[in-house]
Amino acid sequence: AQIAEDMDEEFKEAILEDVRERKEEIKDIERKAAKDFAKMFKAMGDKGVFGGGRFLADGTSPPPALTGAEERKIKQMKDKEEYLQAKSKHEMQQRIKEGKPAVERPKEPLMPTPNRPAALGFRTMERSRTVTRAQATELLNDLLDAYSEDSFQKNVHADAKTVMYEFQPFIRRLKKTAFVVQEPILAKWGFDQSEEGLQEMMVCLSDHTLKDTKLRKLADETTQMLYGGEDGMLGMEE
Repeated sequence: AQIAEDMDEEFKEAILEDVRERKEEIKDIERKAAKDFAKMFKAMGDKGVFGGGRFLADGTSPPPALTGAEERKIKQMKDKEEYLQAKSKHEMQQRIKEGKPAVERPKEPLMPTPNRPAALGFRTMERSRTVTRAQATELLNDLLDAYSEDSFQKNVHADAKTVMYEFQPFIRRLKKTAFVVQEPILAKWGFDQSEEGLQEMMVCLSDHTLKDTKLRKLADETTQMLYGGEDGMLGMEE
């Protein structure tokens, strides 16, 4: 403090002016750095560096972010599930009011499948043939390939959406959609190209699927694809 007092006023003012200039220079540098930093973060944001579940500015790593399509699909699945639950509850309440059992299971499978073929009592044609285990395996693979085609899956999902996921109307549409790909297989294996022929083919397959674990699993996979795959309508009747 004494040294500062002993300084010449002009010299002291020169030093203070120099200090002020340096402070201003530092402020300019800080402002420029802040502006450049903001530009850098904006550019990183535009490129999605902080989005898409990569990492955040604070260094944390959140779970991968869902895409718009994934979010829409999850919402659609949730809406479908809530609708079906509400519908099922309403129908159950109506049946109870009418004095009927809360749940009525169909006596006959609505859609004949290898593990749930049409019962003989519901068929009008006599059974005309059988197939070997090897033939059953090949036939199941033919059906699985046909049901797994993208075009078939697209049509099945369109059927479900058209009827607002109502099971009975869906089955009526599915029978027609499925028969388009089933008919050539019926012809290939010598079955009548009709609903009766389809039922007979399923009965022949059930001879093996109901007692062979490996074939039963293959038949289940085939049925799942018939109903639209993993997110299809299989099991919605319950």
